[in-house]
Amino acid sequence: MLIPHTWRGLFRSMRVAALAALLTLTTTSYVFAHEGRKIHGYELDVGFLNEPVYEGQPNAVYLSVARADTGHHEKADGSSVHQHHDHSMAAHAAIFTSAPIEPGATFKWDVSEDYVGQVIPWHSHLEPNLAGMLQVMVMGEVGQIDIALQKDGVRPIDVQVAPGAVVVWTNGTDVLQTVTSGVHDGGLSHGDRQGEPTNDHPHVGVEGLSASLAVDVTHVESGVQTRMSLQPHPGKAGGYVAPFVPTVPGRYQFRFVGMIGEHKVDEVFTSGPTTFDDVQSQSALQFPVTLPAVRELASVSKASQLEVRDASDVASRSFIVGFAGLLFGVTGLVVGTIALTVTMRGRRA
Repeated sequence: MLIPHTWRGLFRSMRVAALAALLTLTTTSYVFAHEGRKIHGYELDVGFLNEPVYEGQPNAVYLSVARADTGHHEKADGSSVHQHHDHSMAAHAAIFTSAPIEPGATFKWDVSEDYVGQVIPWHSHLEPNLAGMLQVMVMGEVGQIDIALQKDGVRPIDVQVAPGAVVVWTNGTDVLQTVTSGVHDGGLSHGDRQGEPTNDHPHVGVEGLSASLAVDVTHVESGVQTRMSLQPHPGKAGGYVAPFVPTVPGRYQFRFVGMIGEHKVDEVFTSGPTTFDDVQSQSALQFPVTLPAVRELASVSKASQLEVRDASDVASRSFIVGFAGLLFGVTGLVVGTIALTVTMRGRRA
């Protein structure tokens, strides 16, 4: 079947848009509405990776698994290893502290494997508004990670680092600064500056669950279901994604099955007004002309194929009838010729 020129252009535009969205999916997460739930001492945060959600756009199931840091680092098998430090990650100067740093000078800290899965707040004790956060994770940045202390703030504020990396703070101000792990004595931390409460036991992500957890994704209205594997979400300790393209609007259900540590998991999360976003039609984004959705084009294409098939069937039947008529005609002509020949011979005799 030949596709009209206008449809070919539409398909091409959709492919370009989908590719752009897919590239964005791997680097950006715009989380607006998720459902949180506590099970077996863990905190689960579930929703779509990018919200609001539109049909035909690449997206993903998003899952975050965390638990309170009690001074032990938990492995995926449920066992724990006590860290070499005796204080909470948020305790002042529990991990590192620098001498006063002259303008233009630096302070370095080598990231140890002991801190995998930990979230470490830090600040300048001499200027508490200069503060940030380090997340130590296997898939974090490696090599030298530079952090600049500037008059108007810190660049960057949040950093994901891997064991073996070296974090280097540079004093870009014109006064002395320090770099100290934990929450400032005055009670200000990176979280406080964003309106978040201080927690003596900050929550840390649980890594290594890709092999023990899976998710069943169901389109509620149709009941169509498929199982997807989870993969670590880059830049988020304890974060996991299952990429897919929702092709039909409506409610979706995510059912997580498997193990977290030594605990069996079978938890169902359903989109809705009080949880996370339903999938919306692309027509909500289109202006001034609303274009048909991919599923609508697929229906039109299928209907056209059926029409062509029906026409082909009619043509085939017509050909058979015509050929049979021709065959009968030729047969009659042959019989008539033979009869005429026999008659003529009889008269001569």
